[in-house]
Amino acid sequence: IDDPALMRERLTYALARSFGMKAPREVHARVIVNGRYLGLYGAEERVNKRFVEDNFGDEANQVYKFSGIFTDVDDLGDPPARYVPGMCEAHVEKLSPDAAGIRDFVVSLNRGPYETTAAMFDVEVFLREIAVETVTGEEDAILAGPVVEGNVWTNNFYLYKVPKTGKYTVIPWDRNEGYWRLPATAPIT
Repeated sequence: IDDPALMRERLTYALARSFGMKAPREVHARVIVNGRYLGLYGAEERVNKRFVEDNFGDEANQVYKFSGIFTDVDDLGDPPARYVPGMCEAHVEKLSPDAAGIRDFVVSLNRGPYETTAAMFDVEVFLREIAVETVTGEEDAILAGPVVEGNVWTNNFYLYKVPKTGKYTVIPWDRNEGYWRLPATAPIT
C-alpha cells in the first residue's frame, strides 16, 4: 500500500545490514494461484526464533515486538505486567517472556545513568538504527513522526537480548515508509 515500487524495505534493510545491524531479508515474489497471476509482492523474512538463531547464534532468547500502543519506550512504573505484554509482545511461543527483564531495561533507559543503560543495551546498534532512519527518512519507526500534533510515535522494532553479550539490541521491521515524506515539501530528514 505504501510502497508501490516494492523497494523501500529492500533498500532500507540492505542499508541496515551494511551498517552491521541484523535486519530481515526481503525478495520480490510473483504470486500465482491456480495459474492466475495475482501480482508482484515483497516477501519479508519474519523476525522470530529462527531469525535470531540464524543471526545471533546459540540458543534463542525471547523476541519482543514493541506494541506501538505507547508513544515511546516510557517508564510505566514497577509492575512487570505493564511492560509485557503491554509495551512489548513476546513472539516466541515456546519461550517464557521475561517481563521483569524488559521492565528493568526500560526503567534503565528512562532513569539512567548512562553506564547502567549501556551495560544492558547495545547503544552502538541503536545509534546505527537512528542513522539508517535519518538517511532514509523513515517515518514509521523509532523516530516516527512528528505527527500533526507534534508527537513522536515510536514504532516498528523488535528487542532481543543477545545471549553472547547479555544486552538488548534493536531489530528493525516494516520499513516501507522511507525515502518519502508527506507533504512532498517536508524535509526527508
